Amino acid sequence: VESGGQPEVPPRRGRRERIRLLSVVRRAVVAADRDLQRGDEDNEPIALAINGRQPTGFAGKVVAIELLDRRDLLQQVVPLVAARSDRPWVLVIVDDGGREDLDAERILTAAVPSDLPEPPTVQRVTFRGEADLRNQIRTAARAGEPAILVTRRSVEPGLAGSNIEEIDQLG
Repeated sequence: VESGGQPEVPPRRGRRERIRLLSVVRRAVVAADRDLQRGDEDNEPIALAINGRQPTGFAGKVVAIELLDRRDLLQQVVPLVAARSDRPWVLVIVDDGGREDLDAERILTAAVPSDLPEPPTVQRVTFRGEADLRNQIRTAARAGEPAILVTRRSVEPGLAGSNIEEIDQLG
């Protein structure tokens, strides 16, 4: 959208929020990996191969986990989902809420090959903090089946900002 002949520059605040969200998700994945490697009385130790990086010094079960930005949905994520095997893996999509016309869950569900013996589950995960997300990641890694988590941070009422167009649409 242009105003006065000049291209409109997106606000920097959105970029900072996206970077902050990516950082929270990365920390949650690393924390989940530490928790999983310790195991507990009910679960065997599991290590996460984060973004293709194999864990070192771990001899147990390894679950591949990829962390991708929603902005890369069509270029990277959809082909990645279509190419995955039926081994346990987790794909974490960081959804900052941009481009509401692009429904990540629907696109990912449609991208899953129908001939897989165990198709991945596509699940929206709305989290308030890093601990909420870490628990969801641990659960998905322990499930033993492929999973896609579309993550979005929960927005507290009243903190969403005061976008006049949005308020006008809502009444």
